[in-house]
Amino acid sequence: MTVDASLNSFAFSLFEDRELSKFGKMKFEGNNIYEKTIDAGKKVNALMQTNNPGIMVIERPIFVKSPAVASGLSMSQGAIVAAAALAGIDKIFSVPPLTWQSYIGTKLLTAAEKKKIRTDNPKKTTSWYKKVERDSRKQKTIRTVCKKFDVDIGDNDIADSMGIGIYCIDNWARVEYNDQ
Repeated sequence: MTVDASLNSFAFSLFEDRELSKFGKMKFEGNNIYEKTIDAGKKVNALMQTNNPGIMVIERPIFVKSPAVASGLSMSQGAIVAAAALAGIDKIFSVPPLTWQSYIGTKLLTAAEKKKIRTDNPKKTTSWYKKVERDSRKQKTIRTVCKKFDVDIGDNDIADSMGIGIYCIDNWARVEYNDQ
């Protein structure tokens, strides 16, 4: 099972014999990070017990500037890993975002692509450009996985979990080696 997790959700793709067999997304509920973390643990544990994937590969957290977001993401990922382990998953690995994104061809935009966005949309804020760049990469990922797996999805988190799966299927030795 490959996973794209956040403070608020858990997108997953389940693979059997190198083929996509199931995918979905669970949203975490709660009024604060602690309630959401408890909900994450319960939902992930139930999903793992039902599907028994044996192995989980989760997207490695990236550097974030906000200490509050970093703390929340740490709690969420900790709950997810613990829930998976308690459900009997004994092999858990992680993959950095840029590693799988580069492999499937949806890495960060080039300087030329960024320049075109700015030329086509002058006088926008820096944050507006960053959002457009991020959305463009997310759409590339969605198109890539829809074509690869012959599915029709619009959720970028589920698409990311499938993209992680593409990388893992083709590079399993690297996944195991790089997580030691």
